[in-house]
Amino acid sequence: MSMISHGEDRVPIPPADAQHYSTVCSYCIVGCGYKVYKWPLGKEGGPKPHQNALNADFSKQQPQRSGNWISSAMHNVITERNGTRFNIVVLPDRNCAVNKGNHSVRGGTHGDVLYAPDRPTADRLTSPFLYRGGHQLPTTWEEALTFGARIIKACLDTWGPDSIAMKCFDHGGGGGGFENNWAVGKFFFTGIGTQMASIHNRPAYNSEVFAAGDAGLASLPASYMDAQLADTIVLIGANSYETQSIYFLEHMVPNLSGETLAFKNATLPGESHAPAKIIIIDPRRTATVAVAEAVAGKANVLHLQINNGTDIALLNSLSRLIHERGWHDQEFIETRTDNFEEFKAKNLLQDLDHTLRLTGVLGEQLLMAAEWIAKPKSDTHRRRTLILYEKGLIWGLKNYENIASVVDLALLTGNLGKPGTGCSRLGGHQEGYSRPRYPGTRPPINVDDVAIKGEGSKIFWVAGCNPVGGTLNAQPFRLSLERRTSIVNQALNSVSGGSEEDRIQAVLTALEKGVFF
Repeated sequence: MSMISHGEDRVPIPPADAQHYSTVCSYCIVGCGYKVYKWPLGKEGGPKPHQNALNADFSKQQPQRSGNWISSAMHNVITERNGTRFNIVVLPDRNCAVNKGNHSVRGGTHGDVLYAPDRPTADRLTSPFLYRGGHQLPTTWEEALTFGARIIKACLDTWGPDSIAMKCFDHGGGGGGFENNWAVGKFFFTGIGTQMASIHNRPAYNSEVFAAGDAGLASLPASYMDAQLADTIVLIGANSYETQSIYFLEHMVPNLSGETLAFKNATLPGESHAPAKIIIIDPRRTATVAVAEAVAGKANVLHLQINNGTDIALLNSLSRLIHERGWHDQEFIETRTDNFEEFKAKNLLQDLDHTLRLTGVLGEQLLMAAEWIAKPKSDTHRRRTLILYEKGLIWGLKNYENIASVVDLALLTGNLGKPGTGCSRLGGHQEGYSRPRYPGTRPPINVDDVAIKGEGSKIFWVAGCNPVGGTLNAQPFRLSLERRTSIVNQALNSVSGGSEEDRIQAVLTALEKGVFF
């Protein structure tokens, strides 16, 4: 389902006695609060406050972001198992400290995604399919599970655990959160023991938590409050206005505009405060850059429009500049880090002139960025810098090294574990993520790259995601999967009408002849 077109010219108002529940957005990590209202079809509330569940006066224009305006995408009609039909409305919760009645583009469509037998959401599979005679045809769960289990077991016995590769609940399919990922991790990491894995944006080609975790950082070592307290916010490879809308609009923008100055003075007394500056590192001029400039003024927004793939050189050059000017946090380094001499011998040797040629960034821009990140404030207090990154940095072919470089910058400047600081991804998924330990190497194996090269594994298990839509080299990856999948399809076609044993043996014979994935 890519889009639902609404023809409604109105939506019903929840009556005063509608059932209501509190919930959280199912899409991402930001944690926006929502209210769900449910009441029988054919019943409706009135415009006066006492006549509706929202206690709102709909005879008047509703204030902006009041949490009372119901769009058609927030409403649906569902049918329960006994045939009873109900109206459902899912509204942003104006009392939630995270979103304050605001919602993202995705969050405002919760009504759309509810199952309804007479709407596009009815288009979903209810039974497994198996290739027969060149077509995918329904089969029983018993047959499908037996078929898969026997082939997996045969591959394990013959070629070992890395003959099983998987990509599960990865970008766009992670709505199941903790439960889905625990089961997947238990099956693939403990039961099978494969290191050919990409699970819920990690570990494989999206290894930000491995790189940060190997440096001793928690997954998300910052809160939304830190975005309100920071002296400088750094966004790397992130278009947060469009993709972390609530985080950006409700927590960063107030800091850029100066609305949080009183909060800063009360929370961090004894040091000077000003509206935050923001550094945006992105090859494109995004909506985030434009909005930040409109709010903070161009003088307080630094857009480093780097060339693609030059993040590591830029980040290491910033570290070198900061160290050479003595803006690093020596006390933090001595008390909270290890291997600083090794870091200096490797990362701080980045040639600055080469970086300028490579990245396309001007020398004065590089120096300004270093100052905004680490130069002490006029009262000698250290700057509080919040460093946040997303897909532009995470989805690189050198993503482990990308994240390691940005973490090193945060460690060098002591911007961890203090109010107004932090270094992590902005978040796009539920982070209540626990699973058995990944059995692979550092950096993890890139399963997409393995598939493209035609190496390694015999089976490629996909669940809850579009494996091609979430990869860097989409076209070669798609062609690789098509090519290798056709081998198995041909094997199944060759025994069309045969027994289950015939089909299993045909697939195993095909896998024996050559690498499938």
